[in-house]
Amino acid sequence: QSYALFPHLNVFENIAFGLRRQGETRDAIDARVNELLAMTQLSAFGPRRIAELSGGQKQRVALARALAPRPKMLLLDEPLGALDRKLREETQFQLKEIQRRTQTSFVIVTHDQDEALALADRIAVMRAGRVEQIAGPIEIYDRPATRFVAGFVGETNFIEGRLDRNGAAALITEYGRIPCEPGNLPNGAQATLSVRPERIGVARDGEGIAGFVEDFVFRGETTLLRVRVASNIVLRAAASHGERHAIGDSVRLSFPPGAGALLAEER
Repeated sequence: QSYALFPHLNVFENIAFGLRRQGETRDAIDARVNELLAMTQLSAFGPRRIAELSGGQKQRVALARALAPRPKMLLLDEPLGALDRKLREETQFQLKEIQRRTQTSFVIVTHDQDEALALADRIAVMRAGRVEQIAGPIEIYDRPATRFVAGFVGETNFIEGRLDRNGAAALITEYGRIPCEPGNLPNGAQATLSVRPERIGVARDGEGIAGFVEDFVFRGETTLLRVRVASNIVLRAAASHGERHAIGDSVRLSFPPGAGALLAEER
């Protein structure tokens, strides 16, 4: 969160600081600092003072300084928190490339779920000091272990119903039958299904659960619809960019097999 750079030293000397403390030779320091300047796309910035840098450049200098002594592991606390959205997304690619090239393990603490999904090989989701789930980003997103994980990492719909394992397994709700993977739950069990908005198909007619568009939010590549399917039930579904919907439109929602994840009971 804080770059903790030395304002009285230029970029080169900031990166070299730890190496000098270790007693490295001048040639070794020059080689390592220049390597890191190139790796972080700052080759021309060695003589610059810290006050002359942008937020993204300061972030890269801080990272280069931390990597200079060749640590086996690096702990990063909200490393991109001070950057605007566009710069944060660009820096994510740089961080991944630097990690691959240095083979240093990065342990990143973040409250930004998108950042965790973008950067991590493995994610530990914690709640009140307790680990809820440890898995790769795809499994965390597609197969959350608990209701907390499902709701914390990305948008989702929580659908309550009764599990029917006769034939193709499905969750029986007051507004329709939704196919699902039953896991270890017994037939007739009350269950909660987590379904991401983009996994729900939206059509103007045909088969599926009937509802009407109550509201929508345009997001560029998709439009997030709020669809009322019962008097007290609203589901969120993501329509593709080419589809146009208006408030009050009648729609049909479809759920392909495996669209959602049945959730374990909260501990």
